[in-house]
Amino acid sequence: MKSKRLLFRTVLLVLALCLMLSLAAAFGCAQEPEPTPTPTPTPTPTPTPTPTPTPGPERGGTLRIIYGVSPTGLGYGPEVRRKQDLTVTSPCVETLLHVDETGAIQPWLATDVKGDAAAKTVTVTLREGVKFHDGTDFNAEAVKWNIEQQMAIDRSEVRNVASIDVLDDHTAQINLSKYDNSLIYALGSYIGFMTSPTYFETHGGVEGVKYDPVGTGPFKFASFEHDVDLKYERFDGYWQEGKPYLDAVEFIFIADPMVRLASFQAGEGDVLMGLEPHEAESLKAAGDFVFTSCIGNMLGLAGDSGHPDSPFADIRVRQALAYAIDPKPVVETIGKGYWNYSDQTCSAGTWGYSTEPPAYSYNPQKARELLAEAGYADGLKVPLIVRNTPSVWLDFYAVFQSQLNEAGFDVNMDIADPARVHDIVMGAGWENAIFAVHYADDADCSRSLNLMFNSKGFVYKCILHPEEIDEVISKITITDDFEVKKALTQDANALIRDKYCTLVFVANSPNLGARYSYVHDDGFYATQTWQSNVQDAWIEK
Repeated sequence: MKSKRLLFRTVLLVLALCLMLSLAAAFGCAQEPEPTPTPTPTPTPTPTPTPTPTPGPERGGTLRIIYGVSPTGLGYGPEVRRKQDLTVTSPCVETLLHVDETGAIQPWLATDVKGDAAAKTVTVTLREGVKFHDGTDFNAEAVKWNIEQQMAIDRSEVRNVASIDVLDDHTAQINLSKYDNSLIYALGSYIGFMTSPTYFETHGGVEGVKYDPVGTGPFKFASFEHDVDLKYERFDGYWQEGKPYLDAVEFIFIADPMVRLASFQAGEGDVLMGLEPHEAESLKAAGDFVFTSCIGNMLGLAGDSGHPDSPFADIRVRQALAYAIDPKPVVETIGKGYWNYSDQTCSAGTWGYSTEPPAYSYNPQKARELLAEAGYADGLKVPLIVRNTPSVWLDFYAVFQSQLNEAGFDVNMDIADPARVHDIVMGAGWENAIFAVHYADDADCSRSLNLMFNSKGFVYKCILHPEEIDEVISKITITDDFEVKKALTQDANALIRDKYCTLVFVANSPNLGARYSYVHDDGFYATQTWQSNVQDAWIEK
């Protein structure tokens, strides 16, 4: 029985083993199935973004400009005596020429101006089809009349003009007693200021038009209230077709700088002109504003070197003044990145700026040695006369006062109001003192050289005017070759700065303007202080 059970178990084990082997063989010999390919996803097309339309000029609206200086004259050239006056008249009264960002002359009411040194003439070709706001033609007779008004008051820019010939309706020839190329540049400012002769003659002459301008600009005069506002409205007959885009331009006059800034931030104006660096900094931190800057004031220090009994008649004292000050860090600190260091009569980067390295650099020990050699071993006690506005100038020159005292001078600050400063600059001069020199820079600094740095100029009479500098400045004005003019201008700047150390220049303080980001293309403070492009201005709604 036992043997039968053992046999039965053996049979079962063999059968199980066979079954397992057969299954293993079956699975081992079978082909692996082909993998199902992963479907490639169909790419989803990336939607093409709809391009954001480039903003274009929109029509309508009033551009409100907050400004600190109310004009003294608007409608008669000889009564427009300040660049601030040119600024506020620019929407209404245009000049013969414009100046671009590089200082190059550009056509405007005049399409071409040619100087001929040999013939002693300047020929002006005028744009055709231009009308004054009173409907009369802008032509060569109008140019002749406007320039003759400036000749009648003996304005310095036209002292060499002998006569003006009208060659045809659109060509005027200016005849000179002595060729003077600075006249061409002047046609882009005061001398090129064009108003209607007919309106002058029929509306009471000087008094009738002084505050009632009629020009050729994109906007015509509407109203003026002194120290309050000046309003212009669109001129539909403007010579640039389709312009202006705005309905009106308004200047709002606010003398106090703090009130000006507060008014602008309150939205009471769209553009603010005449910012100080710290004000620009606060605006930049406060909102989305667009800033522009253009050539502004040249700042420097000068003794009364033209007085033979002055300490500054001794070049060693003038050199000591140059060695005593370290302007670059002062310009950076006070100017907050908006001001530029300049050691010459014009801004660094303009074509008249000399590339020669300066003869003097900050060296207070050298300053003390020179003062001792000149007889001032115990210090030279002199006042430093500084204008009281803008207030940032007081901070600026206070640093130089400290530097001068550390270098052996004994300087006290003499703060002067604008009226006194005007008298000093225009004739009275200063005596045994250092004056904080300032004047409006020009893209063509040969004008500044003529007005201030030769013996025939009419401002800053009490500084030294060496004959050598006179001769170079004279040559500058009589050439009709720009490259020659450029080289001579740089020579004059080097002579003033290095050989004679007539003045110690320290900075250019540009004119600063701000506007809300919705204001476009107004052109204020983009090139020259007095120039705008309000025919292109528009307000984004």
